[in-house]
Amino acid sequence: MICMDFFIAGTQTTSTTLDYVFLMMLLYPEVQRRAQEQLDAVVGRDKPLQLADRHKLPYVGAVLMEVQRIHQVTPLAGPRRVTKDTTLNGYNIPKARLK
Repeated sequence: MICMDFFIAGTQTTSTTLDYVFLMMLLYPEVQRRAQEQLDAVVGRDKPLQLADRHKLPYVGAVLMEVQRIHQVTPLAGPRRVTKDTTLNGYNIPKARLK
């Protein structure tokens, strides 16, 4: 079950990231054009992209990082609640009342 969790988590985040990359490329064609120009200049169209090419593609890397910054593919934190009335930095946080 743990292996399945890793597999599902990895494929889900990758496919969600790709969904957002495609969406952003449609919304910002000038970014798509510039990324494609860099890929063509560095890698070309006749050979597959390899991990070793990564350091030569700073714009493409920046685009991917920006897409992941704008569109979170995983939650940063799960749901939180307090189990008793709490004061934090002068703010009163009432105990969670579950219905």
